[in-house]
Formats: sequence, C-alpha cells, structure tokens
Amino acid sequence: MTTSFGRIQFSQKGKRITSLLPAKPKPKLSNGPDEAELVRQRQYQFEAPPKISVVVPVYNTPIIYLTEMIRSVMVQTYQNWELCLAEGASDNPEVQNTLAAYAAGDERVKIVLLPENRGVAGNTNQGLALASGEFVVFLDHDDILAPSALFEVALAIVEHPGTSFIYSDYAVTDQHGKVLYPFFCPDFSKYFYLSFPYIVHLVAIRKMVLEEVGLMDEVMFNGGVSHDVDLFLRVFSRISEDKVIHISQILYYWRSHPSSAGQRFKDQVHHYTKLAINRYLSSADIDGWAEDGPLFNSFRIRLRTRRDPVVSVIIITHNDWEPLQKSLSALFSGNYSNIEVIVVSNGTDNRDALAFHASLSPECLVLKHDLSSNYSAIYNYAVRYAKGDVLVFLHEGVAFASNDALSSLIELCHLPEVGVVGAKLLYPDNRLQHAGIVLGLFGSAGHLHKYTDAYVDTENLIPNRGYLSSLVSIREYSAVSGACLATKTKTFLEVNGFDEDFKSSYNDVDLCLRILEAGYKVLFTPYALSYYHESELTSEGTDRNTLYQAEDASLFLKKWGGYIEKGDPYFNRNLELNSHIPVPMTQLASSRGGDGWNE
Repeated sequence: MTTSFGRIQFSQKGKRITSLLPAKPKPKLSNGPDEAELVRQRQYQFEAPPKISVVVPVYNTPIIYLTEMIRSVMVQTYQNWELCLAEGASDNPEVQNTLAAYAAGDERVKIVLLPENRGVAGNTNQGLALASGEFVVFLDHDDILAPSALFEVALAIVEHPGTSFIYSDYAVTDQHGKVLYPFFCPDFSKYFYLSFPYIVHLVAIRKMVLEEVGLMDEVMFNGGVSHDVDLFLRVFSRISEDKVIHISQILYYWRSHPSSAGQRFKDQVHHYTKLAINRYLSSADIDGWAEDGPLFNSFRIRLRTRRDPVVSVIIITHNDWEPLQKSLSALFSGNYSNIEVIVVSNGTDNRDALAFHASLSPECLVLKHDLSSNYSAIYNYAVRYAKGDVLVFLHEGVAFASNDALSSLIELCHLPEVGVVGAKLLYPDNRLQHAGIVLGLFGSAGHLHKYTDAYVDTENLIPNRGYLSSLVSIREYSAVSGACLATKTKTFLEVNGFDEDFKSSYNDVDLCLRILEAGYKVLFTPYALSYYHESELTSEGTDRNTLYQAEDASLFLKKWGGYIEKGDPYFNRNLELNSHIPVPMTQLASSRGGDGWNE
C-alpha cells in the first residue's frame, strides 16, 4: 500500500532505517514468497477477484521455453486468470500441438492459430482480441512469471481501484533460468522513463485503456523491438501519474538467450525507442524532442523555449576567493548570458578577497553580510535582491564543465510541473560528488553513487552508466544538492524559501521536500555537468556541503522522519540503505532454485 505525499507516493511497507532512526527488520530478498506464503495466497479470498488476461505472442518458441512459460501461469497462486496465446504459424508443428494440449486440459487457456506470422505487435493484438479480463498482463513466449505474480497484481488492483497501469521489478536470467541480475525500479518517474525506459516487465494495463489508445502499433513498431515502449508511452499520455502503481517485488523472469529479439535486434532498439519517445512528446503537452544520450538506449529530452528568463545566481563567499573565481569564470564562459550574479560577502576581512570582490562590480552585485554560519538565512537575504525569474544557488568552488551546463538547468525549469533542478557534480579527480539524494540513505539522506568513478573511460569521456542508467538520465529524485540547485523564484517564494532552522546542512533537502509537498517535481540532470572544487571550511572545521551536521540532522529527522520511514519512492526498498552504490540487500536465488545471482 502507498500513502500520498504531494504528487509522489511512499511505500508503507517501510525500509530499514539505520543510524539515527530505530532499526527495522530487513526484508528478506529471495526468489519470492516462501511456501507458507504461497499457501496463504492460494487460500486468500478476494471479495471481487478481478479477472486478469495474460497475453502471449507465440512464434517458433523452443518447446522447453514454451512449456515453462505456460506452466509458470498455471501454477499461479491467484486463479482468476486466462491465458491468451496467439500462435503465428510457427515452422515447428510441435508448437501448435503443445498449445492445443494445454488448451484441452484447462478452459482458461485460449489459443488462436494465425495463418501467418504478424510479428510481435500483430500477434499480441490478436491475443488481445481473445482477452476478456479487466486487466491485461503481457508475457513473452520464452519468459516466466513468478508464482505470486498475478496475486500481487490482483492485490494492487483491489487496493488501488483507480489504477490503470501496474509494473513490477524483474530479473534477467540466462537460457537455463539462472538469475544474472535483478532490476529494482523506482516508483513511477516519467522523465526517467523518457531518458531510459526502465519499465519493462511485469506490466499490467487496464483493458479499457488499451482499447482507448489503439493497442500495439503493427505498422511502425512491428519489428520485435520498442513496441512496448510506444504502447506504454501512449498509455502514459492518457492517464494521470497517480494511476501508475509500482510493485517493488520481482514478479517476472526475463530470459536472455542468443535467439531472443532483444539480442538479435539490439542495434534497432535505440532507433525505435527514440522514435517512440519523439512520438509521445509530439502528442503530449511537451514542446520538445529526444536526442541520443551518451550510451545505448539513453536519451536526452530537449525543450523549445520561447525566451531566456533572467537567472539570478547566488553565491556565498568568505575569505577564500580562488574557489569563487573558478565558479565565476566558468559561469561567464557559458552560452547563457541573461544572468545576474549576487555574491554575498559573508564577513570577509581578507585583503585579497576584498580586492577581488571589488573588481567584480558592476558585473556582479556584491552584498556585504555580517559573518554568520546560518547559510539558509543568508540565501533568503540574498533572494530579496534577486531580479531573476529563476534562482540558481551555487556553492563557491562549483564550476560548470560545459558551455551549456547552466542552459541545461534552466531548460528544465521551464516545465510548469518542475520545481527544482539539480546538477551532476564531480570532484576534480572525476569521482562523483552528487547525482541525486535519497531519503533514508545512511539513516537520514545521502548522495547516491557518491565517490564512484564518473567515467569508465576517462580518455574518451565514456560515462559510467550507474544503476539503471541513473548517471546518464534526467530523472526524478526526492532531493538534489544545494551546491548547484535551480528553482523558479515564484516556487521558492511559494514555499517561503529556505527553512532558517537548518543553519548549515539539510536545508537543500528540506527545501526540495517542501517543494515536492507543494506538488512539483525535483529533477536531476547529468547534462549540467560541474566540477566541485573544495571551498573553505566553517569555523567549526566541517565542510558545510556535507549532510552530516549533527544539530541539523536531528532537526531533519524530527521533521521528516515519518516520510523517511515510509521509504523514498525514487529508491527501491530492496536496495541497501548503507551504501552509496545501489546494491540488493541479499542475494537472489535462481528462478528455478539454482545458484545466486551475480552482476
């Protein structure tokens, strides 16, 4: 079950919170429910059990795979299902014989024998014609459902009666069923999906919605790839985001073998996926287009903007003027010129620093402020002088690494539903400093992928993809770092700016959460690439950019601890909360009881 938090949802199943919160039992990650739980599911009585149609396009399926696929449906703990198989005139007559045998043994198994192979999309549509269920689950002819898959889908339908789209986590196996790697997804993240189509299996869609959007495209997407991306995007354009439900369990085993479409036509996947995304953008209320991302199957959404708003860049500095110089030099060498810079001189008394500040006028507005460690109050003070439509809070020492880094932030701020945009920050040695903040990480909130190498090939600037391509994707998070954070001025004022009770740290996370609460999205973009050069330390000898100031941490947990316990919607509950790198909590068994998984 989930609970609403603005436009996002948090799992009520909870997560293990360590360090500053009482520990909770770690959920056991395994092949699925134990036998006792499966028995309970079989005995569970739904008041009005929804009928689920499992639709499978069949063509030249190896018999062993075909048999395992059908049996995985027949052993489901939930019984109100039908299996709709559309057979596309396979060369091997044993395919039809196998289907006929199962259909003769169970009236819930329906088959249609097509005179010719109509491709994946075409065969699927013929299977959909057989479906009489309220929801349709898509299953490939060589894959396997977990025994509790349809039970969990039915439970989600009952608990969320208005839902139209359900998806789960999944695992990729080898041809023998050994799990190679699991995929633990976040809750629905539209912009993440447009950057990297992370929703693959298991998917259940309300039949009425499928009929409204026109089923699968048999003309443009019948080559065995990306037809599902196109269909899902057409569904997303029809329904609101609160009608998309994520089940954070592995319910589907996706078999990878040399003859599978994903392996044979891999070179076509990227092309047709981008085609599907561009089709979605043209039909949705988003004036933009998709470009190739830096890696296979990653994409960048670009937006057409009618004007370049005035951007107020606010930087706090003290006596160390060299980090400030790095920030300003990179800022003014970029391609975005409609900016004003507000430098807050926080108790500066160093002669060289004062001389450097004086040299900036009138290029920059320099505000003098009495020495204070309350950075929230200083930022709020500086905003009073800002004339821009967009505010960019920039820590001294953060230097944009490309000419369009600032433009990349501002471009996304144009979206009405976006409240905050954060940058990708690297240390000078090309390790990651920031690529999104997760609630509950290390007990309170932490940076995902921190300290990992940003590039797998530094010489050729080939980026590290990160977990689920998070490091190369525009995507939603619960919070982003205030070291480089952009927000609309009206949004900032709407939530009354920074909470001045947070003097040094967590003020950025708190701001993001309040903006989320107000109904806006928080986005991270890897295209606002910046380097984080160490800035001066506070008088207490601690880096103000960390998330571990004790007084602020205590306040943060008191204010947001309830939401932390419920779990970050953009971080799967099956992933460790004591690691910057996303890793599963425990090993995952084979879909057929074999060895553990390895990445």
